[in-house]
Amino acid sequence: MNATLGASLLVLGCTFFSGGTSRFQWSRVRHDLSVLTGTSYLATLTKNKANQYEVDFPDLAPNVATYGNNLSETIAMAKDALEGYLLVAEDCQEELPKTSDIDAIKLKPAQLLLSVEVDTNLVRDREENKKDKLGV
Repeated sequence: MNATLGASLLVLGCTFFSGGTSRFQWSRVRHDLSVLTGTSYLATLTKNKANQYEVDFPDLAPNVATYGNNLSETIAMAKDALEGYLLVAEDCQEELPKTSDIDAIKLKPAQLLLSVEVDTNLVRDREENKKDKLGV
């Protein structure tokens, strides 16, 4: 699966889009995003000189950013970073910005766009289950 071909790839609550995606493919993207059930934000992925993928969330900058050494690690790190930020924002009762329209994000030719979905209720439940198993 090659995200640079403009295909969408739904994995781990994330959807990839390349900078070369056509208008026809954007309509498919909007359909893919409509099936998400949690809170989702768009992130840009940029490969740096160290061959790592840097992740920025334009709607949440400068509060959320991360990186990964490969795409799999980058997806996991992006999801983890967004989960952590949203949990703290909820706990502090911060108002979250609306997700930008996908057309508002201007990608450079080498960038990828990633939609990262997080359900904070599931994250909290998962953490409670861990505590229960540890007897905390």
